[in-house]
Amino acid sequence: MGEIDNRRMTNASQRFATAAAVLCALLCAALILCVWWTGAVPQIVFGHDLMVLLEGGWKWKWGFMPHIDYYSPFGALTFLLVALGIDLSGSMVHALPTATCIVGTVALPLALYAAFTRLHPIVAFAAVVVLIAAAVAPHELRLPSEVWSYAAVYNRWAYALFGVATIIIAVPPAISWKWSEWVDGLIAGACVALLIFLKISYGLLAVGVVIGFAPFQRRNLGYWLGALLAGTVVVLLFGAVLRWGYPLLLKDMQIAS
Repeated sequence: MGEIDNRRMTNASQRFATAAAVLCALLCAALILCVWWTGAVPQIVFGHDLMVLLEGGWKWKWGFMPHIDYYSPFGALTFLLVALGIDLSGSMVHALPTATCIVGTVALPLALYAAFTRLHPIVAFAAVVVLIAAAVAPHELRLPSEVWSYAAVYNRWAYALFGVATIIIAVPPAISWKWSEWVDGLIAGACVALLIFLKISYGLLAVGVVIGFAPFQRRNLGYWLGALLAGTVVVLLFGAVLRWGYPLLLKDMQIAS
């Protein structure tokens, strides 16, 4: 009887976790859809920051690369996302909310995987909702929600990527399968590398998290190879786009600091 009861409890826990993950995915997808449907919001404060972001996205669209063709304290990924927002929305007005929806759409499955393979379903639900809500928020999180602004939107995008990377790096998996170590490594490596090109301070912080937790992790070779592979691919792709102007990128970061 005890074995049967344990099996029933396990099945019930699995069903609860699955239901929580599905509900979380639907809630976050609805939130992203609402941001897309609403479109651009009035800039209550720091409206000049919007012009800087749109200018960078427009330059990227026409082949002018940050760090290479002009000085920029902002990461290249920021302007790439804005350029994608311009292309997909077909207008400068809705470029930022569209870019935000792109980040939310990419981060959602990664956050779901990271959280629900490691955390209790209730904690995972809350973690994913917080990360996605932060990524798509049309205001600075330190300000009241009615004070709309796209200023420092790259910070909110970074919160989502950094959160996913930190969960995977710092929390041991509760659910594992044949390729789980490789998948964990690929996601963590990609997030850390993307953070470097989004905002280098977050990227360096993520590298610090990797180094700090490395001695306490029991990861197999697949995890580290996956992380190395994903990070290398991201670095090579941005290197090709930026015409291998990494010395110029570092010089811009030095000036900005």
